[in-house]
Amino acid sequence: MFWFYFSIGLVVIFGLVGTVVGGFIGKSEGGIGFTILGVGFGGGLGAFVGILFAIAPLTYAQTHYNERTVEATVLDKDRTREGDMRVYTDKGVFINADSVWRGKHNSADWWGKWQEGETYRFDVAGWRLGFTSDFPNIFDWEAVK
Repeated sequence: MFWFYFSIGLVVIFGLVGTVVGGFIGKSEGGIGFTILGVGFGGGLGAFVGILFAIAPLTYAQTHYNERTVEATVLDKDRTREGDMRVYTDKGVFINADSVWRGKHNSADWWGKWQEGETYRFDVAGWRLGFTSDFPNIFDWEAVK
């Protein structure tokens, strides 16, 4: 969870610093910046830079922390418009996505093997983050006999 909070902190810090710096530039005589409703141009730029810096730790956190093994029965599976492969189970919703961090590149092959009504032992990592629509990712599995 540290990496998640660290990433959010980066966005906030860069956004605040950008706002302050942008405000000073916008108020200085002949400055190239500007302010809108008291928020400096640099605030948006700072937040953007913060988001760029936060992408790596957020992705790392989502693929390496809160690892656990879950024995679950597949109730349904579908693909979103964005192409995400979701697996709905009696233990929650998981995502089946390739991961550069984990060297996982066979999610489509796994997707075709899972059957509704069957029980599997999934090794998953990550959190369910509603505001970003993130789900734990499946990194290994085996059928339960």
